[in-house]
Amino acid sequence: MNKIHVCCGGVYLQGYVNIDKYPFEAGDDSRSGCVADVLADVFELPYAKGTLNEIILVHGMEHFTRYDGLRLLEKFSELLSPDGVLYLEMPSRNPVFFLTVLERLTAILAPSRATNRFGRGPASSMLWGNQWAGYDYETHRYLWSAAEVVKACREVGLTKHAVFRYPASHIPFRDMGVAVSKSEAALRYQPPTIRRRARKGMPGNVLGLGRGIAHVMASVFRAR
Repeated sequence: MNKIHVCCGGVYLQGYVNIDKYPFEAGDDSRSGCVADVLADVFELPYAKGTLNEIILVHGMEHFTRYDGLRLLEKFSELLSPDGVLYLEMPSRNPVFFLTVLERLTAILAPSRATNRFGRGPASSMLWGNQWAGYDYETHRYLWSAAEVVKACREVGLTKHAVFRYPASHIPFRDMGVAVSKSEAALRYQPPTIRRRARKGMPGNVLGLGRGIAHVMASVFRAR
């Protein structure tokens, strides 16, 4: 099979080889289990260069340092076929900063709970990830902006891109989906439906902004 879903955690995508490095461990409250077909290090994937048609990495890039993120993009570029597509989904740096400010202002009016304190809310938690479970791989090490990740992909030969502000998984606007490729394939690419059908362009921007702000504000008041 020439389509892979790496760092899959508890999300199983039909039609893909689902890969993760870590089995599920008790106390890990960031992943909903681990349903990997294959346990493997993402830097040592068992595929030859130029053989993969699609690589999906959802909420994985932020768990690597920027240096390792660049290494990973280079690795993915080598593995992709000429018309292959890499789909990345991750927190988007500037929206995270904006929504964190909004979250903290909204929290002034909300009941004081452990679940809506700074670092536990849906926006501020993206700044450093899960620091409470005790697993190093759950922490966040670097947040990318859309322009930065597109530039980094271009430097490793993935020159075409499409940005989805209404991504297939996680929280719209706070998170972004970025499809990149060596050919025009990324411009035509539609990510698999995980929680929703991803949208790009102006409809995706507007819908993502509205849904993202509403989610963050509602989450501050909602007991979890």
